[in-house]
Amino acid sequence: AGQKKTYGAADPAEFACAKDALVGTDAYSGALARAEGENVGTYAISQGTLTAGKNYEIAFKGADFEITKKELTVTPTAVVLSYGDENPTTFAFDIAGFALSDTQSVVKGEPTFTCDYAKGSDVGTYDITVDVDGLSADNYTFAGAKGTLTVGQKTPTLSEVSATAITYCQTLADSVVSATVDPDVAGTFAWTDASLAPAVADGGVTVYTGTFTPTDTKNYRAAAFETTVVINRKEIDVPTAVTGLIYDGTEQKPLTPGMVKTSEGVQIPEDEYKVEYHYNVHATNK
Repeated sequence: AGQKKTYGAADPAEFACAKDALVGTDAYSGALARAEGENVGTYAISQGTLTAGKNYEIAFKGADFEITKKELTVTPTAVVLSYGDENPTTFAFDIAGFALSDTQSVVKGEPTFTCDYAKGSDVGTYDITVDVDGLSADNYTFAGAKGTLTVGQKTPTLSEVSATAITYCQTLADSVVSATVDPDVAGTFAWTDASLAPAVADGGVTVYTGTFTPTDTKNYRAAAFETTVVINRKEIDVPTAVTGLIYDGTEQKPLTPGMVKTSEGVQIPEDEYKVEYHYNVHATNK
C-alpha cells in the first residue's frame, strides 16, 4: 500500500510487498505486476509472476499503485518597454515540464496576469505575476512563476532642428539651437565643439553636430542632432584714406598687416580679406 509515482516517471524496479518467511533455503522468485496505464489514477497491483515454489501456495492480498499529477510551471514571457509606453493588454507565457510526448495542447483554459506597471512608471523592472486557477489538465497541476517587465529609457525624437545665425569670429557657443522634441520634454542643446569658430564659407553648408540632453535623465536618454549654421560677414574698420605718401616710382602699399581689425579691435588674418588701392596723385614741386 502507499506505492506511487508522478505522471511521466518510470515505475519502481519492483513493487514492494510483505512476505512470510519460507522454510530453510527456499526463496521467492518472480515479481508483482500492476494493471496497465500511465494516466493519473490508481492501478491494481497483482501477484504477477511472484511464486514461492511448488511447496507453497501464496495467499495474495492486492493493493493499488497510484499515479499522481505532475506539476507544470507557467512563466510569463519577459516584456521590454520604453518609458511612457502603454500598458500591455496581453502577456505571452510559456508552460514547462510536460512529460512523455505531451504538449501545451493538453492544457485547457488561460492564465491571468497582473503587473504593477502603469504608463508613466519610472525606468526599472516590474514583476509580472500569474494566476493559474483558470488552467486545467488531466495529468497536471500548475504553478506560476514570476516574469519581468523592464522599462528602459526613451530617446526623444528631434525634428525641425535649427540654429540661430552667428557672425564671423563668433563660435558655435553663440548659436542657439532649437528643435521640435517628441515627446515634449525639457532639456538643453549643446554643440559637440562649442568653441569652433566657423568661416563665412561654412555657413549653411557645413553640418555641425551636438546633443540634446533631457532634464529627466532617469527616464530619457540623450539624443544627437545635426544642423547647419548661417555665418554672417563681420563689419571691420579699415583706414579709408592715407595721405602724405611721396611718389618714388614704386607701387605704394600703405596698409600693413595688423591694420585691418574688427570693430572690437580683433585683427583680421591677411588671408581673410583683399585690399585694392586707388590713388589720387597730386604733383608738387621739389
